[in-house]
Amino acid sequence: MADPLGLYKLLKVPQNSDHEEIKKSYRAKAKKAHPDAPKGNHDKFLELARAYRILSNEDLRARYDSTGEVNEQAVISLHAEMIQCLVSAFRQVLGIVANNTEKVDFIGELKKHFNDTKSQGLKNKVQVVRKIDILETLKKRIDKEGDGRNIFVVEIDTMLTDLQGKMKIVNRNIEVFESCLEELSLYKSEVELVRHVVMFSPTATGSTATSTFGVR
Repeated sequence: MADPLGLYKLLKVPQNSDHEEIKKSYRAKAKKAHPDAPKGNHDKFLELARAYRILSNEDLRARYDSTGEVNEQAVISLHAEMIQCLVSAFRQVLGIVANNTEKVDFIGELKKHFNDTKSQGLKNKVQVVRKIDILETLKKRIDKEGDGRNIFVVEIDTMLTDLQGKMKIVNRNIEVFESCLEELSLYKSEVELVRHVVMFSPTATGSTATSTFGVR
């Protein structure tokens, strides 16, 4: 389908672009449009951020490419989780160094935190995938004569359902952590970060998103 909302056009990337191409283009344009940049444009910055959130999310992008529609609630939810995650991490770092803030690189500390938590999330994902593969293989090996209920297969199916639920949580956390890192890449100073956190904190926006600080 064509680009009905002009998301690809806004980021100036072709529709067959991969994630890295979209990310690179977004970063370049977002830095220029950032409200604190010399020729920044607040509205354009928000439009770019929205387009990136849609096209960098596998499910949102697939729906947009096939139907031209956008799940606005999902976009808002992801953004709210990202902001809550940043706020939580920022407050935690601030609490640790409350009496020595001038010597702390807040952005550097936050980037390190989210890179570490993302790495842990990827490790968790590998573990979950391995467990799923083991159970799927085991399920194929457990046969029962006749048409009766295979209680072991039923139990395996229950365990697989649980693991698939955990996989969704792990994938969501990784996505939020990546969004946090993308957001942090746009800041040149702690002043900009503090202003952004205050402006978009749950208290200011009325968000009820649950903090995703750390891998659940």
